[in-house]
Amino acid sequence: MLPQLEGESNPKYSSIRSEEGFYDTDKQWNVSGSFVLDWKLYPWHTVRFYQCDGFNIVANNTVLDLNGHTVMFIPVVLQGIGNIGIAIRNKSKVTIKNGTIVDFQYGALVENSNEVDISFLEISNSTKNGIDIHHSEKIDLSFNNISQSGEKGIRIQQNSYGISILNNNISESGYDGISIAEESSDVSILNSRISRSEDVGIGIYENSSDVSILNSTVTDNDREGIHILNSNYNLFSGNDISRNGFHGLYLYNSNNNTICINTIMNNQPSAIYMEIGNQNIIYHNNFLGQQDVICVASKSAWDIGYGAERDIGYGGNYWDDYDGIDVFSGKDQDVSGSDGIGDIAREIDADNLDRYPLLKPWGSMFVDFDVDCIVCAKEEIRQVAVFSDASIASFDFRRTEGAMSFTAENGTFCKLIIPEEILSGSFLVTVNDVPTACIAYWDEYHHFINFSLSLENCSVKIRGETAISGDINGDGKVDIIDITLVATNFGSET
Repeated sequence: MLPQLEGESNPKYSSIRSEEGFYDTDKQWNVSGSFVLDWKLYPWHTVRFYQCDGFNIVANNTVLDLNGHTVMFIPVVLQGIGNIGIAIRNKSKVTIKNGTIVDFQYGALVENSNEVDISFLEISNSTKNGIDIHHSEKIDLSFNNISQSGEKGIRIQQNSYGISILNNNISESGYDGISIAEESSDVSILNSRISRSEDVGIGIYENSSDVSILNSTVTDNDREGIHILNSNYNLFSGNDISRNGFHGLYLYNSNNNTICINTIMNNQPSAIYMEIGNQNIIYHNNFLGQQDVICVASKSAWDIGYGAERDIGYGGNYWDDYDGIDVFSGKDQDVSGSDGIGDIAREIDADNLDRYPLLKPWGSMFVDFDVDCIVCAKEEIRQVAVFSDASIASFDFRRTEGAMSFTAENGTFCKLIIPEEILSGSFLVTVNDVPTACIAYWDEYHHFINFSLSLENCSVKIRGETAISGDINGDGKVDIIDITLVATNFGSET
């Protein structure tokens, strides 16, 4: 049984031609409940809609499974309006999945709706936008391929928020691969690829905020890889932003954005162009291909200091055109011994300095440990960060011994940032069982340990005085037994 049709069909455009694998109709299909295009019931591979919308979701709690079928728009008149492949208006809890949508004006439209999941769709040749989201919230887009949209691959606008874009591939858009505008917020783009747009890879416009672009590839777009206009408090981290035709990142009148741990390579004419932007923070990026960085009427931070309080990591960025030396270490780079940071700042202009340029491309290892929280009476995770130009492996931590160890190959320096809950006290560092001079200091929350590596293959051991503060009996946790031991022996003298 077919879904409910809108109105009467015109026999000229409504027929079943199973021998050719097509079902033709000139009326949209209204869908509610759970509907699957089962191959046994619907043996044609393509549903062709003549001059009309495709599927219209008419109820909440609807699942539409295209089950590998193709949905195609066919214009009746020359340059006919492309209509909408799947329309979701004023609905909640809708799932669309598993199919191909071709040649509509909009592949899918989500308007005034919430809790919508769109996944595993191939959307191509939309005359306007592949997926269009207006004034909606809690929308998940995952594992979709969107290509050759006439305007934008994905457009998000009109105060939409809570949008997740996971593992999508957006390519060959006429304008932006992804556009986020009109005060939209809480948008995350994760593990996605945005490439070969005729304009911008990703655009963030008109006071949109809390946008996170993480572990994604933004490459080979004709203009900017990422364009940020009048938008604040966004995060760009772990991305490959390369080979874009007009700036890797462009920021205009945008403040308090964080750009970190990205590879920014071979963008022309600059890696980052920033105009009228302040209090942005840019650190731990790898700038490759000797690109310019341009700042106009802007002042931002290009490093996170040297052992900043509560920060995992330290330093600035790696610049492949930096030709400074590394003889000294310390906050003022005046302590003898290398630390992987150039001794002289990398100047962008008078108002923008990377005070701690990295000598090697950024690379780090984060190791999670469970520790008992005395205050909250539950187990929490703490991270040890290892920052080195060496290859780190075989990390081991023995809580009762207050010691950790690892191997380091083909490196010259190492820095560890250790939460106070993991190890405390003074430290002994050995490399290949030989005590090694180190620079150690701490703040209220972390211990920072720097030391040099001189051999290709090093076995490193670090021992503290105690593994965990308050662990009296050395069993790797602080519990009632430790409190009892203290109470029993309170006031005793040795």
